[in-house]
Amino acid sequence: MLNRYPWARACLWWMAMAAASVGVGCGGPDRTERVENGDAVETAEVERPDGTFAVRDTLWSVGTLAGAPDEQFGGITDAAFDGDGNVYLLDPRAHLVRAFSPEGTFLWAFGRSGRGPGEFSALEAIEHDGETTLYVLDRVSGLMRFRTTPQGMQFEGAVNLAADGIEGTDFCFLGDRIYVYGLSSEIERGTAHTHVVHELTREGERLRSFGELFGEPAGHPVQRALSGWGRIACSRSSRTLLVASQRTSELRAHRPEDGGLLWSDTLPDFVDVWMNLDPPGFPPGAFSLGEAPGGSDRNVAFHPLGPDDTWILVQSRRQATGDPPSETVSSRFIDVTVGVCPTRSQDLPLILAISGRLAVAVEERRFPRVHLIEVSHGRLDER
Repeated sequence: MLNRYPWARACLWWMAMAAASVGVGCGGPDRTERVENGDAVETAEVERPDGTFAVRDTLWSVGTLAGAPDEQFGGITDAAFDGDGNVYLLDPRAHLVRAFSPEGTFLWAFGRSGRGPGEFSALEAIEHDGETTLYVLDRVSGLMRFRTTPQGMQFEGAVNLAADGIEGTDFCFLGDRIYVYGLSSEIERGTAHTHVVHELTREGERLRSFGELFGEPAGHPVQRALSGWGRIACSRSSRTLLVASQRTSELRAHRPEDGGLLWSDTLPDFVDVWMNLDPPGFPPGAFSLGEAPGGSDRNVAFHPLGPDDTWILVQSRRQATGDPPSETVSSRFIDVTVGVCPTRSQDLPLILAISGRLAVAVEERRFPRVHLIEVSHGRLDER
């Protein structure tokens, strides 16, 4: 049986989810500037559809400080659903992927620390193709493929992204292509170009790279490093890629066909980390990084929503120093055909995966606790 919270903690979680069930919405006209082929076009006024996202119920929970070893997590940073509703949890600290049934029963775990076939050293993201293949992105080992079988997972192979100078941190599927976010540098006609989006076939052949570095100054190594961690989401219906660095407020939408920039916008109320170059009293080339007293934000989750997936749920996390340190999760809705929705909510949990009316949420206090929750979004309830 699943380990449960003590009654008081369970009540606190359910009260928080009940508060979140009022949802957040984005309605009415909004203005944003679109960019087409590098040229600004006329600013459009757009009536947005219902962007309400609501938590309806908690179906099961796993994660314990002292109990079943299969539920003792080091840190859960991503999750995925397969076509049968099984849930896969990515645990970088334990170098493991754990699988649970739709009812919350532990199925199996696989992986170990290392750099050999099927081993993990710097886990970043996980996705299932909905059929038989689980993809696991490791910043060092590359993009690995595992076949799901009734007995567990079978390692099939890996794409060595590092051979192309790519350190991937996120990826998504669009048709028969995989799009990976990760910093890379390549030489074209004697000139160095830095890109953050890379198009691959399902077999792992890199077709092209595009998307410029986030932030300024683009050439500074620290700025390059900060831009190297980011998030990407694929909207199938609008055939749009949404990308962002973890540490900057800027969002960009690209056409997958040619990598062209559709629009660029900024997240409201997002606190960037700041970099001070050549501070007084230090040698030339020195720098310092800093945060506001209340902490800075990190983009941690991008999720397409609904059957038409033109809306993306973007979540950022702000950690403030203190005793004890505090953490706030902010949720914003993005219409990938237009730009940023001004609505911002702190009522939703951190969500790692969404499949229809189901979502995987995680909370971390003394130890990670994972919840399978039932959600609704806009017109889902009308279907």
